[in-house]
Amino acid sequence: MSRKSPLVVLSVAAAAFALLATMSWQRRTTLRRAYRDTAGAFSPTSGNYGNAQPGGSADPKSVAPAAKIPAEAAPSGSALGPNEALAVGAGPERAGASEIPYAGIEACRACHEDRVDEYAQTSHANSFSSAAAGVPGDFRPGHNELRTRLPDLRYELTAGDDGYYQTSIEEFPLSTRRHTERIDLVMGSGKYAHAYMYWVGGRLYQMPVAFFTPLGIWVNPPGYSDRWAWWDRPMTPRCLECHATYFEHVAGSENAYVRGREILAIGCERCHGPARRHIAFHQSHPEADTGAEIVAPAELSRQRQLEICGQCHGTVGRRLKPAFSYRPGKPLSEYLAPDDDPHSKALVHAVNQVQRLGQSKCFQHSEMTCTTCHDPHHHERGQTMQFSQRCLDCHTVDTCPTHRVLGDSIQVNCIDCHMPRRNDESLPFNLPGRDKLKLIEMREHRIAVYPEDAHNVIENWPRIGGAAVLLDEARRQRLDQASEAIRRAGLWLAIGQSDEAVACLDAAAATDDPRLLSLLGSLLVAQGNFQRALIPLRRSLQIEPDRSDTLFHLAVAYDALGRDVEAADYYCDALRLEPTQSEAKQNLAWILATAADATARDGTRAVDIAEQLVRQSPDSWLAHSVLAAAYAEVGNFLQAVRTVRRAIELCRRADSPDQLASLEQQLRHYERREPLRLPNYGLPGESSSE
Repeated sequence: MSRKSPLVVLSVAAAAFALLATMSWQRRTTLRRAYRDTAGAFSPTSGNYGNAQPGGSADPKSVAPAAKIPAEAAPSGSALGPNEALAVGAGPERAGASEIPYAGIEACRACHEDRVDEYAQTSHANSFSSAAAGVPGDFRPGHNELRTRLPDLRYELTAGDDGYYQTSIEEFPLSTRRHTERIDLVMGSGKYAHAYMYWVGGRLYQMPVAFFTPLGIWVNPPGYSDRWAWWDRPMTPRCLECHATYFEHVAGSENAYVRGREILAIGCERCHGPARRHIAFHQSHPEADTGAEIVAPAELSRQRQLEICGQCHGTVGRRLKPAFSYRPGKPLSEYLAPDDDPHSKALVHAVNQVQRLGQSKCFQHSEMTCTTCHDPHHHERGQTMQFSQRCLDCHTVDTCPTHRVLGDSIQVNCIDCHMPRRNDESLPFNLPGRDKLKLIEMREHRIAVYPEDAHNVIENWPRIGGAAVLLDEARRQRLDQASEAIRRAGLWLAIGQSDEAVACLDAAAATDDPRLLSLLGSLLVAQGNFQRALIPLRRSLQIEPDRSDTLFHLAVAYDALGRDVEAADYYCDALRLEPTQSEAKQNLAWILATAADATARDGTRAVDIAEQLVRQSPDSWLAHSVLAAAYAEVGNFLQAVRTVRRAIELCRRADSPDQLASLEQQLRHYERREPLRLPNYGLPGESSSE
């Protein structure tokens, strides 16, 4: 027998492997097609698109007739029991179908319209939706493809008049395999991502491509490999319980449900309990002025209140009773056995937040619950200042060590220091052609002191604090004619797009509303666009002369432009309206001590202001730096040297090495008996040359 070359052997082996793979795939596709042919046309909301065509693509124009489900029709590796056959073989109108106890959020609108409208803006209310309402994602040509690390596997995302589709395309030596499914459901509010599901009869499966909103790209969801197309990942009840109000799960199945009886997204009834009996009672008793047949969470014990949130924010757990059977006010332990380590920092979605909160001294020494800080009826995401004010209901700002460094301004942001963001280590996304990336950030719910995070906040305070104040102003003011511009600007700022925020405010500046003009000017200052900021800030002052925030930001703009006299005048005007504004005092004293323009300098006054700053913040290296400059201006170099050495000591203690160079340079000036002069030296903390 002749000996074949290695190349021929490899070629034959590759062809055989491809044939076997194709045969295996064709059998799996045939079973799936049979299952869909018999079970996919029953529900008007099923998204049925008929028979799968050769190669796995779907024909949206073909509708399969109802028929008896063959025994082999289930996806490979599972079998349909009699209950499952009933579920997928009959729609919601089947004879004898019992009425579900849930009514859905729209049924609440008749009596609670304002509350429903408010709640509709929250992430909970947008956590799950039907593709019929639209599918978020970038379906534009050139943006609608996901290429994996393997050159022979890619995905296409397409939109048409009949729906939205995902297609996997796998290249084999002798063939190309295409598999297409239509998107039926969308999971996720879009803060981080949108995941997509599709029905096969009454079984629900996740699709292999998700849309990652922080980057605006298509990705493989967590748990998926980017080496093969996984189309039969089941959507289990426990996953749905934290994104939907109700699904009717078929007992004993992994992912079979009664189609058409689902209530998508987290609605009122997940916290207040099923409302159908409540509605029926009040329709027949319109005179009743007290809610009946409904749960008022605020009237429950602390533990029962926590458990309402804890069913999703406390543990993944192991179900002890049927899915969606937990009722608010009942002990959660009767329905769910916890299986998560409360000390874990993995933060799978948001599942250990209740346990982490329980480790906080704030929790252990009070009667706080989740709703002490969160109002579930309103959209509050990103409102750092609003959450910080709730901290101040129990705490005082002057007890925080950071107060000695930053003063009263820290009251706008307790959160970034004491509840810092943490990467979710359990949710890696496969990005196109790259390694796994973990970009999901969750708030640490163990309220505590985190020195490293506090240090980062202090170092970045001008940006973090300024943005927090501006965003809060944008939400709080709700200006009449400019309210929409302010709202949009706040949304742009929340995702770090300051240019778009400026554009929103600039477009509405013609309203000549002094508050909007002041916000626009302060945002331009925060961007470093000082010359342009002068226009709206001056205009705001012409309309409303006594706005301290406008005066302060106008002073900052002039200060940055080196116009010392005007800057000092506006700082004085701002302090006339708000005498305790420490930032204005600090900047004014610095100008009075170091201005290049001699007409702007006043050493005696600078010493007086700087000594006040040091008395107010004895551990602030910045206050000591300003005082040292003031002493040098009046010729008291001995005190200037002593004071700047104290500033260096405090700076080292605060672990701010980036500032040491400028302070040591300041010391050399005073040792040479030289006062500082702007712009040769620069503001405290900025680089400069001698």
